[in-house]
Amino acid sequence: MKRRFTLSRALAITFVLLACDETPTAPSPKSVRLGESFDLKVGETARLEGDSLILTFNAVRSDSRCPVDVTCIQAGEAVVVFDARAEGSERRELVFDVPPGGGDEERFARYRIRIVELRPPAESTKTIDPASYVARVLLERS
Repeated sequence: MKRRFTLSRALAITFVLLACDETPTAPSPKSVRLGESFDLKVGETARLEGDSLILTFNAVRSDSRCPVDVTCIQAGEAVVVFDARAEGSERRELVFDVPPGGGDEERFARYRIRIVELRPPAESTKTIDPASYVARVLLERS
């Protein structure tokens, strides 16, 4: 006996599949405090407590920092990209030129945003996975 695939059966299957769909939602931003350093991984977002400032660590565009196991003539730098948004200000891409050990800063809205450290450090024998970067960030009033 042949079974016919009816419209009602197709709709029932569709509803079951939709009910089982577990589309991941974006994680909520990490809450951070002014004057306290915090870590952000690539793709993570932080929101300043009691304010509308939101920072997202987008990527490391390039990394030419001198490896810790090599003696270099120049220290090099990593080009780190963040996205910054705040009420009353337009969204802006912030680009930091971070030397080994950290130390670059940008101003946005009424804040100074500093990259204190970028991990992992460069090593001559290892390639850094772009998703494994972690930036230690410090927010201060400018």
